[in-house]
Amino acid sequence: MPLPSPNLDDREFDDLIKQAEEIVKIKGQGWDVTSVSDPGRILLELFAHLTETMIYRINQVPHKVYIELLKIIGVELIPPAAARTILTFTRKDDLDQIIVIPKDTVVTSDQTDKNGEAISFTTVETVKLEPQQESVEILSLHCQQINAELIGKGNGEPGLSLSIEKSPIIAATGRNDDLLIGIEVYPDDTYPATAKMVEVAAQKFHIWREVTSFTNEGDDPFIYVADRINGRISFAPAIQEVHSGRLNPLNTVLGSTPIAGRLIRAWYRTGGGGDGNLASNSIKNIEINPHELEVTNQHPSQGGQDEETLENAFLRGPQELNTLQRAVTARDFELVVIRSDSRVNRAKAFAKCTEWPGMEAGTAVVNVVPNIDDDVLVQTIHPQFLETHQNPQILIDIQNLLTEIKPLGTHTQVNWCRYKNIFVKAKIIIDEDYRIEDVRERLNKALDSNLCPIRIQESEGWPFGKPLHSSKVYSMLMEQNGVRFIDGQVSLIVEEAPDHDVTVI
Repeated sequence: MPLPSPNLDDREFDDLIKQAEEIVKIKGQGWDVTSVSDPGRILLELFAHLTETMIYRINQVPHKVYIELLKIIGVELIPPAAARTILTFTRKDDLDQIIVIPKDTVVTSDQTDKNGEAISFTTVETVKLEPQQESVEILSLHCQQINAELIGKGNGEPGLSLSIEKSPIIAATGRNDDLLIGIEVYPDDTYPATAKMVEVAAQKFHIWREVTSFTNEGDDPFIYVADRINGRISFAPAIQEVHSGRLNPLNTVLGSTPIAGRLIRAWYRTGGGGDGNLASNSIKNIEINPHELEVTNQHPSQGGQDEETLENAFLRGPQELNTLQRAVTARDFELVVIRSDSRVNRAKAFAKCTEWPGMEAGTAVVNVVPNIDDDVLVQTIHPQFLETHQNPQILIDIQNLLTEIKPLGTHTQVNWCRYKNIFVKAKIIIDEDYRIEDVRERLNKALDSNLCPIRIQESEGWPFGKPLHSSKVYSMLMEQNGVRFIDGQVSLIVEEAPDHDVTVI
């Protein structure tokens, strides 16, 4: 049972009036406060009302303290997530013309959000319709793109904090352009060759890097922290570090600070939320070239989510504290990887010595599955498809992350998961009222959804390492509409299995 959080003062209006009446009886010298029309009675009720209001605010102190403690341990509200979909742009005529569909093209739905505004999606890249090409598909997000917004100037001092105009900024989508903060560059400035630059009106801006905190910033000092919900951008502060048990008299800046007078601009996406989850063919109003192009979403838009409530953060805070900034158990490693890298869909961690007897203790293995856009049909996901999303840089980034938070003396290995193709052979007897093609489609979809290796759409992903039995497949098939019974046994055929030189099972 959790410890109760009592009010600092539990008196209410009636209690205050009663106390005041008792005081008047003792010290009032004949003052009658029983009449509702007496001026003294009015004063008593007025002061009781003001006192009750002050008590209410005093009782919010524990609530406020709890919020501040959550901030100290690094728990922040999760910003809204933008729904995504693939928009199909189709020519109306004239196959010989090149049509350019620029990045940030806005397409809207006839439906409106909670504020009564049309729900809009923005394309994330520029695409050309070449001659003789009838249509093209572009990834689009439920958000508004803000480009090169001037949010302030550098002052040369540590701890600079600036605000964007339109908050909240959407949660990270896995792309590297959801939020960009650029600092003005002068011609005589020198930067590493790898520094990213953006040009605005013939003026260059150096793009800084977003981090979660100003600790362990690495070799790149050009960093900032973003409060995406409130739209606040904070640059590195200065502290007095401790050396040999004493404070260093000189301040240490935990990163670079924008040079005084330099312009600071922001590129970001705002909006998102659950309103963006729309049905197929509901996004069809294009703002540019409407006489040349038609547009629609052939699949539902998915992934939109409202920003986290404070009440949920209160419940999540103690859980975050258990694994915050460290990884000890296998579950810790899994949570850190999944929460830190949006390019990872699932992760499975284990101690190497527990899986292979005789191995030296102290090595944690983390197997990961790449993330796939929610608009991808589950039927298309197969080992070869997943391999195309296995960017080697993902493993490097995860390895670097785990190196910072693993216990001393622990080694980590990060690998891609391996998959097996399974074929199901069964003789299905269907009801006479159903078409064979429809039943076959439902059966294939049921198998694909249940055996899919990743969490996508309606699938939660097949559990890591769980054996697949024919009885499980039998149940999947029998649950589908139109299936009367299965004639004979259900056979499972593994596409590839070792049949020679096997030394250990």
